[in-house]
Order: sequence, then C-alpha cells, then structure tokens
Amino acid sequence: FFSNMADRTQSDLSPTVDDDSKRFLKKAEVEDATVPDVEVGSPPTPCSGSPNISYSLASLPSTLMFTWMKPLLELGKTKPLDVEDLYELLPQDTAEHVEQAFSQHWSQQLQGTARLRHRQGPSLTFAFAGAFGGPFLASGGLKLVHDLCIFVGPFLLKRIILFLDDPSLPLWLGLSYVLGLLLSNLVMSACLRQYFFHCYRTGLRLRSAAITSVYQKALRLSSGSLSRQSTGEITNLMSVDASRLQDLTPYLHAVWYSPLQILLALFFLWRELGVSCLAGMLVILGTIPLTGFIAKRMQALQGTLMKAKDERQKLNNEVLSGIKGIKMQAWERSFQERLQALRDAELAVLWRYLLVKAVSGTIWSSTPLAVSLVTFGVYVMLGNTLEVSRALTALALFEILRFPLFMLPNVVNNLVEAGVTVSRLKSFLVSEEREPVSSGTLTAPGVALEQVTCAWDNPSLRKSVLSPAEAEGSAPDVTSKGKGKKGAVGKTYSALEDKEWQVALLQAQLREAEKEVLRWEHKYNCSTDPTSPTSPTSPLSPTSPPPAGTPVKDAKD
Repeated sequence: FFSNMADRTQSDLSPTVDDDSKRFLKKAEVEDATVPDVEVGSPPTPCSGSPNISYSLASLPSTLMFTWMKPLLELGKTKPLDVEDLYELLPQDTAEHVEQAFSQHWSQQLQGTARLRHRQGPSLTFAFAGAFGGPFLASGGLKLVHDLCIFVGPFLLKRIILFLDDPSLPLWLGLSYVLGLLLSNLVMSACLRQYFFHCYRTGLRLRSAAITSVYQKALRLSSGSLSRQSTGEITNLMSVDASRLQDLTPYLHAVWYSPLQILLALFFLWRELGVSCLAGMLVILGTIPLTGFIAKRMQALQGTLMKAKDERQKLNNEVLSGIKGIKMQAWERSFQERLQALRDAELAVLWRYLLVKAVSGTIWSSTPLAVSLVTFGVYVMLGNTLEVSRALTALALFEILRFPLFMLPNVVNNLVEAGVTVSRLKSFLVSEEREPVSSGTLTAPGVALEQVTCAWDNPSLRKSVLSPAEAEGSAPDVTSKGKGKKGAVGKTYSALEDKEWQVALLQAQLREAEKEVLRWEHKYNCSTDPTSPTSPTSPLSPTSPPPAGTPVKDAKD
C-alpha cells in the first residue's frame, strides 16, 4: 500500500556538489543505506549543489518517519537554505506533467468521452478527480485507520483506571494496556502525517493545474472573450481561486470522517451513559439547520465578495497601465476616489462575510461543551452516579467529538468557497477561443487575400482604375480583388473619415455588382435587373439564368 502511495524514482547525484552537501550526504548513506534499485520513472534533474536524496529515493521506514528530510534539516542548522539547496520535484509533481494530466481529462470532458461526466455538460470537478483523485482517495484509507485508532485510547483509559482500582489483577494486564495505548498512538501519528503529506501534495497539483490552465487559456482567448475578461479577473483566478483549491484538500475528507467520528463517539457514549446521550444528540441535530442557513448566507456573500474584488482589481490595473496620462491630466484625485469607493464596497462585503463566519465558528466551538453539560446533567437527573472511570471516558469521547463538530462547518464553508471557485474557473475555461491562423495555400512567406474588398487612396492608381470623372474628385480610389489575387496597397491617408471609407466600400461593391450584370448579359445575351429576386447578383437568385428580355436597371441607382 505504501509503495503504491510513494512515487519512487531513481536518479544520479549531481556532479557538482558543495562541501556541506557532501558532508550530510555521507551521513544519509550511513543512516539509510537501503535504497530501492528499481527505476519507476524518469529521474529529476538536480539543481547545482542540491542533494538528490529526497522522497523519491526514500525507503519505507524513511518514508513513514520522514527521515529523508534529515539531511536538509541538518544543512538548515548550519546556514540559511537557498533554492539550490532544496530537493528537486518529482516528475509527476512538476507543472508540465500536472498540466498534461489535467488537459487530457479536461479535453475528454469537453468532448464527452470521459468516464466521469455530468449530464449538463463538462465538469471541472470530474476533470480534477480524474487527473489527481487516485492518490487523494488512497490517503483516505490512512485517515480511516487513524480514526479507528482514536477510540482505542478512551477504551484503554477506562481499563487502566479499573486496573488501578483492583489490586488483584495481574501486572502483565496493566502493562498490556499501556503497550496497546503506545502502539495505537504510534500508528495514529504515522497514518496522520502520511495523510496530510499526500493531501497537501494533491493540493499542490490542483493549484499548479489551475494556474497553468488559466494561463494557457488566456493566450487562446478570442477578441470577444478578452473584452469580457479583464486582467484583474484573470489574475484573481490564478492567485486567489487557485489557492482556495489548494487549501481545500487537507480537510476535504472531513465530509465522510466527521460523521463517522460523530457516530462512533455517540455509540460509545451510549454504552457509557445510556439514554442520557440522546440529550446531547438532540443538541447536535438542532445545530444542523442553523449550519445550512449560515452556509447559504456565506455562499451568497462569497460570490458578492469575488465580484467586488474583480472590479477593484480591474480598475487598479487600468490606473497602473495609464498612470502617465493620469499624471499629465492631473486626474489623481478622481481615480483615487473611485478606487477608494471600490475598496470601501469590498471591505463592507468582507466585514459581513467575516461576521457570519465568526458566528458560525462561535456556535460550533460551543457545541461540544453544550453537549457534554446537557448529557451529564440528564445522566445525574435520572438518578445515576457519575463514577470517575465513566466520567473520564465520557470526557475523552466528548473531546474526540469536539474535532469533527468543529471541522464539519469549516469544511462546509470551504466547499461553498470551492464551489464558487470551480464555477469561476469553468466559465473561464469554456470561453470562446480564437481560431489559429494556418499557412493555407501559401508556399512562401506572404499574405493571401480571398474574397475581400480593398480600398485605398493613390493618385497613380486612381487614373487607371476609376473613370475620369471620379479620378478628378476627392473620393478615395477603390477596387476589388478577386479570389486568390494579390494587390499592392498604395499610400493611405490617415485623415480620411470613417464615412468616406464606407462610401468607398459601397462604391466598390456596386461596381462589382455592375460588372457581374454585364458579365451575365454578355454570356447569355440578355438584360437583367440586379434588384430582382431572380437576378444572378441577388442572394435569392436560383442557379439557372433568368429569361431574356428583362429590362436592365442602372446598378449605381
């Protein structure tokens, strides 16, 4: 199981290793000489002067106890650590590999060929799960072992107290209780540390995938999508939203282990206190609707807060990009007031969000205390005697109950924030992309124009293309180039108004229509009306030519 969890690779040491690295490399070879000799993946390239004894080369005991970090910690005692002193990332943790894994699953979601897909379209959550869900789900097994070992402590604690009260019990029985308590805590510590290590590692991959995908998508956005996405919004997606995905992973498993711990704690409390634990259960059930209301309120405030942050970031980037013009026009005070107004609006929403979050934390922090007081009070009121062993065991169970009751609302809040983040990322990743420009029919560097209307102003071309009456005027010279033709554009006057260019283009289109009419007359020896639905130049024209004898109308009219 642990070998499957650990991504083992084999790599050679860097040829340039400093004295400090040589010193603790020698120590590491003595302390951990059992290095696996099987190459599973391509080795990472070490930095100059960095030791390559890292997690990829660690043995099973070193992986469980994190002794592969000891050389780096010893170096940190002698001098401040630099980037060159750190271990290289494994190939599967690099941004390039993470981006490839995510792009593959996201492409399958867009194409509808993924094994995990949503009925309403592509799902970003399923893409993340397909790319990085394997190690994360495997870490849940470690958390399950840890949670089961938690309840060994209160059980053995009660046995130790009963052993101390009864001198007739043999000594080996008490020693076995103490040894069992020690072993359970060692297993809990090893499983919990490995669980957090792999969860944080998955969070790092999620953050890298979000940043790289947003960055590459921003390079492919069409002009219309770019007009709807500001630089500040894209920056927030790569910083704030990506960090929220990373912060979610360490405690995302609390969705299932918190109810498990609560149910097991209530079960053992029932065995110790009987029906009195139902009073505490009623207190817990009473806080569930309140948690749902607070979660919905926080979700609404979270969406409003992100919109206010985007508006403030957008204006801030605009001010920084145009600071020269603002200084020259003395608009500092005006833009300062606008920025301050956006900051005040964002702080007002943030204040309401933090207030609701504080109320949620207060309620759930006081819930375990209220549960214990109500349970003990009902137990005494029913005429029972609260013994020391029973009271200490119940307090230990209530202490176990405190953590899931505290974590469950935080996970719900984090899920709400992650839902907003995923929806923002998805709306950005499904934005329209520009079509890449290909070489087409060109065999050499150049520009090919097909079915375009070109307009230019050039006196030399004006005499050869336009009629004498038009050449004497001031209108720009116009002509049309057919499919596959190349034309040289003359000197263009920037002083031309937009309406003049529109008139020039209209004249070119009318001239093309007139030429088409004359071509049909010459070909079929007939006259046509270009405004008629049956005209060859009309968009409603059939494929066959019109009958002869149709009167011709001046195309320029």
